[in-house]
Amino acid sequence: MVVIVIVGILSAVALPQLNAAQDRAKDSVARQEAVAAAKECSVYTLAGGTIPDGAQYTAVTIGTDCADVVSVSESSDATTYTVTLTDGIPGQPVES
Repeated sequence: MVVIVIVGILSAVALPQLNAAQDRAKDSVARQEAVAAAKECSVYTLAGGTIPDGAQYTAVTIGTDCADVVSVSESSDATTYTVTLTDGIPGQPVES
């Protein structure tokens, strides 16, 4: 019975930390996808090619004329990352 109580206490402490780590990982994926899509958009814009549609990314939306790239995280708070391109050069991702 003591073992069950100890396992229960450890589970109660570890589970919220596991959920928080998973949310951070999902936010990181969304941020990196926004950066990757912005770089891809930058290459196409500077090389004079066609604008990518972002279909290979899970939650990325590419704005008209590659002006901005928006990615929404699948975490519990649905963090949004926006990368704005200025003259074809992507800036830093902005969290909102």
